[in-house]
Amino acid sequence: MASWGELEAAAPDIASAGRRLIYRGEDGEALLATVRDGTPPRIHPVNVGIVDGRLYMFVIGRSAKRNDLEADGRFALHTHVDPASPSEFQVRGRAREVTDEHVRASVGSGWAFTVDESYRLFELSIESALLGERPTADDWPPRYSSWSAPDSDGQTQDNKALVRRFIDEIFIQGRGESVDELLTDDFTPHTWGSTGAGKDELKQAIKRVSAGLSDVSMKVEDVIAEGDLVAVRLTSHAVQSGEFMGMPPSGKDYTIGEIHIFRVRDGRVAEHWHQADFMGMMRQLGAMPGSGS
Repeated sequence: MASWGELEAAAPDIASAGRRLIYRGEDGEALLATVRDGTPPRIHPVNVGIVDGRLYMFVIGRSAKRNDLEADGRFALHTHVDPASPSEFQVRGRAREVTDEHVRASVGSGWAFTVDESYRLFELSIESALLGERPTADDWPPRYSSWSAPDSDGQTQDNKALVRRFIDEIFIQGRGESVDELLTDDFTPHTWGSTGAGKDELKQAIKRVSAGLSDVSMKVEDVIAEGDLVAVRLTSHAVQSGEFMGMPPSGKDYTIGEIHIFRVRDGRVAEHWHQADFMGMMRQLGAMPGSGS
């Protein structure tokens, strides 16, 4: 997947024509196709905009297209066609919701209509772009040109390597400087209720964990990547040598399973989800009935 800025850098002629066709009506009107649960595609009229090298779209929070994008994420976007000059532009890819309030405010400030809290913001990441040029209605057939994001195996391996660095340098070594290097400025952690300062919150979490745990290890069992997502199943082990999660030092250790999901954007981690056997950890540390000796 690629951002609009990456499309512009790799295929400037296609991107320039695409931008012109998107904004032909000034408001960025286009048609969006979404899919969900194997049902036939749905077509929706939408407004899109290009802001800071990214393609965005606001949709009503309770709309069918929002539900489709959350459930699946795949989309196809097609510009409206002017009968007198019927060139067409299409992009396909995956959409992701953007919850960062600073980004929402920046994008919404120049939007075609007033955006309130009932609207959800999505960034449209591009897998491929297709331009069909017909300067007049008499020009046939269209002159097609296309571009596809370079992804695939090379990008997937890069994403996996980035996530392994994240686990080693941030989770195990507790290096705050790696947070600045490996995370996007608008990094969003979904494990806790973020205030919007995800990188600073993660640095504070590193300090708390480092003060409470020692001899930390994480054995990566599986790494699975698709598109911009990387999922990791691992086994973690540590000794509670200090106060941790409100518990006084116990000197006990724990071993639990964890699942982490990372979203990568432009070579950095942009989002993170985390599930772990916290009840098992509490039992092993003696904070719950059924604990070991």
